[in-house]
Amino acid sequence: MSFLDRIRFRGQEGKKELQQGLDSVKEAYGEAKSSDEGREGAIRVAAEKAIEALIANPNMSAKELIAMINEEEGLPVDVVVKIAKQLPRKEEKTIVGITEEYDLPSKGLQEILNEADVSLNAARKIVAQIPDEEIQREEEKRIRKEQEINNFQRLKKIYKNCVNMNDLEVVKQIKAVKQSKRFEQSDRIQELISRIISKRIAIDCLEHGGPIINRMTSIVSASDMLKMDFSQKAEKEYEQLITQEEYANKKRYPYDKKLVKEKMLEVAAKEVANSAENNVTSISIPQFIQSPEEVAIFKKALQTFFKKGKISEEEVKYLEKLDNLKNSEEDELQMAITELIGMIQSLPSGTAIKAVGMIRDSLNGYMRHKAGKENLETTTPSFQTGTNVDERL
Repeated sequence: MSFLDRIRFRGQEGKKELQQGLDSVKEAYGEAKSSDEGREGAIRVAAEKAIEALIANPNMSAKELIAMINEEEGLPVDVVVKIAKQLPRKEEKTIVGITEEYDLPSKGLQEILNEADVSLNAARKIVAQIPDEEIQREEEKRIRKEQEINNFQRLKKIYKNCVNMNDLEVVKQIKAVKQSKRFEQSDRIQELISRIISKRIAIDCLEHGGPIINRMTSIVSASDMLKMDFSQKAEKEYEQLITQEEYANKKRYPYDKKLVKEKMLEVAAKEVANSAENNVTSISIPQFIQSPEEVAIFKKALQTFFKKGKISEEEVKYLEKLDNLKNSEEDELQMAITELIGMIQSLPSGTAIKAVGMIRDSLNGYMRHKAGKENLETTTPSFQTGTNVDERL
């Protein structure tokens, strides 16, 4: 059964237009091929004639015309490829349909992918049809990069405009980006999201005198905010905000770094309590606690979030561990290490690796010097150069 026999919903006039379109493409191809144009020129001319027919007849279905061209034995499949590359964005579904329904060569699909006016979602569907695995991997990598750039630009817009949005709207927009298909959180994406949240904290401090941390913990947990020193990040954003003209004549509150950290500790205590699920003994002491004062704030907040009423025996033991943390020399060392880790984690990955390397080399140098000074054996332990940075952090 021919394609025309399958067109039931179109009248005779519609069939006539399609046939005339097909005939004009065939005629243009034949004339160009027999002249000096050659095969490549004939393909180009035939595709141009098809586009002209579609423009001249707005009601003509591009999908149906291309299907007829594809079924025509006298026309090579390259004509279909050439047409697909020139179709407008409104025909995106048709373009994707062409790549899915017709047996097109890898190079032809790659041409459509690179030259047709399609969205990233459509591009991913086209990539999936490429039979050559090497070309497919190459195009997938390029699309991932384009998607990363696209997401980065969307987040930059949120960062720029978050002064005009409340916390909940900012969170909603960040989630929309993160929930987009095949979202990948690169280092710079992660850093930009951190800056957006830090800026909103700074705005709340500037306009209202303090942050509302729990509104933003669905994007970055309070525990992670403490680990990555968001109170410092927000302070930097605050300093930039007060230089802007829109805040010049407005009432503004000073930035209270101590208050910001206290609020983060309080919300982090709630996170710890919620994660307990009646099994407090499984919870380790949070690494973000860095001083006896912070232990006291964390403990006080934690008591309000543990079971209402009488605190269980396990919870009492957990709180006692926090008390012991204040006076333990070993835990003071752990606090110092935790603080250092937090500082390293706040750096971009490349810089963090260099920082860890410098610290390692300095410690190795110190230990070698100490070993030589005390006439110790050369078996003095040292930090291994092959240590996995991610595992140590």
